[in-house]
Amino acid sequence: PPPSLPPSPPPPSPPPPSPPSLPPAQPPKVPVCAACEWDYTALGSPCCDTAWTTYSLNCKTLQDSYGWDCAGCSCPGDPSPPQSPPSPPQSPPSPPQLPPSPLPPSPPPPSASP
Repeated sequence: PPPSLPPSPPPPSPPPPSPPSLPPAQPPKVPVCAACEWDYTALGSPCCDTAWTTYSLNCKTLQDSYGWDCAGCSCPGDPSPPQSPPSPPQSPPSPPQLPPSPLPPSPPPPSASP
């Protein structure tokens, strides 16, 4: 009888599926009102930026007509950055404390005798 052949090796297993290709990393999206300092949800819009997208009211109008403070907001509806309100005048700095004088106190003036 012809010699038997050694058993054939098992077929190689297929490689594991590669993970789906991820898009290039992008910076996380910042929520619309994240940078705005004030929340106006109670007045109808969370911030100045959403008031623009919802009501077409830009920051200048909100500040001038409604008294909103749009500090920190990106104000997409404004042609230029909003003018921040003028800061209150600063009180002048107090003068530095001087060290005590090294001179002895002057003697009191002589009293007039009657």
